Amino acid sequence: MSIYDFKIKAQDGSEVALSDYKGKVLLIVNTATGCGFTPQYDELQDLYELHQKDGLEILDFPCNQFGEQAPGSDEEIHSFCTGRYGITFPQLPDEGTGEELYRKIQSEKQALIKAGKIKKEKPLPEISDDEKPFDIPESWRWVRLGSLLEKLVDGTHRTPKYTLSGIPFVSVTNMSSGKLDLSNTKFISEEEHQELWKRCNPERNDILLSKVGTTGVPAIVDTDIQFSLFVSVALLKFNKQLLDIDFLVYAILTPDFQRQCQEHTRGIGNKNWVIVDIANTVFPLPPLIEQKRIVAKLEELLPLCEKLK
Repeated sequence: MSIYDFKIKAQDGSEVALSDYKGKVLLIVNTATGCGFTPQYDELQDLYELHQKDGLEILDFPCNQFGEQAPGSDEEIHSFCTGRYGITFPQLPDEGTGEELYRKIQSEKQALIKAGKIKKEKPLPEISDDEKPFDIPESWRWVRLGSLLEKLVDGTHRTPKYTLSGIPFVSVTNMSSGKLDLSNTKFISEEEHQELWKRCNPERNDILLSKVGTTGVPAIVDTDIQFSLFVSVALLKFNKQLLDIDFLVYAILTPDFQRQCQEHTRGIGNKNWVIVDIANTVFPLPPLIEQKRIVAKLEELLPLCEKLK
């Protein structure tokens, strides 16, 4: 992957492909509006005016992550830089931090709770230093999985009355490969499905997670066909605008996430990873744009790894 494979958000919210800058001399700068080097904007503007005709392009990424020296909104920063230093080269919004993303997710969840669309959850314990297995970038945040989800619930705990046809009834067998497979499910009646759906309602782009027997396997719901779940499968619902679904799946498949899954899977024989332990699983949260970059890189490298097997 090269820099030209990335896409970024412009000041007006539109998407900019860095491939548009192929053939240019591209200078990418990380700036702050409240530090000792801020006056260098004058020199950057002089450089831009002198060499833009020769193919120079400057992309400015103001950043508030280093000592909070770029406070204010994207609009305020841009207004300051154009008014004080007269810059004419593009400024790109700060990517934000995992902490800011986490707070936004919590804010959105509180709005849904207030509107009666989701239930208020019990507070999850603080993450201790002992639970953090490795260092992460300053712009990331350690989180518990449950704190990011709008709903975390498993399927029905009772065996339904099966029918010869009707609504698919999904157990761990139908998704433990990492793909949802409705071709060989049992069936339940529409009436029983509607009753179960009130509590556990899998929909397209939700994530299923195996929790009994074969535990810790994620599968994306990639169908609009309605189905119900058995207790062996958990349902994860989340804000699709704030979290990248593929990043979440890859995060679940990481060795540390899987280690926590195995350590907290209980019982003998048909073991169970209970909902409270799934909610308490710890992993690092990067900003959304970085989530997408991680996914893009993995999807570039994983096929190459498969060829080496």
